[in-house]
Amino acid sequence: MIKLILILLMLFGCSEYHPNFASSLEGWVGNTPMELTEQWGLPDNQAAIDAETQVYTYNFHASNGMQNPYPTQFVYSAVDSVDLPPEPDLTSQYYCQVSFIINNGIISSYNFNGDDCREDILPQN
Repeated sequence: MIKLILILLMLFGCSEYHPNFASSLEGWVGNTPMELTEQWGLPDNQAAIDAETQVYTYNFHASNGMQNPYPTQFVYSAVDSVDLPPEPDLTSQYYCQVSFIINNGIISSYNFNGDDCREDILPQN
């Protein structure tokens, strides 16, 4: 139980609120994982929290994400720096990670985080 709480806190603690993106994910609540994978394909990561709870995670990457995706975010120039790529020889990468919480075979909630969470990166219905 503690493990479940820690994982859920980690998932929900990192995301910012993006109403349009969130509303496009909200439609998946109440659906089955099979319906999700038919549309989105197999998840990049799948974890079983317990016998009734699973987490499906999808990762989206782009080399040219949104410019200034969080315009209201406070920026302090002394610590503001260029995006560092995952490896020195790669160009800057932008990402969005979407996780769906599945309870008893039904998607019950979702979470997302990243610097490129926008509706047009999601698989189309």
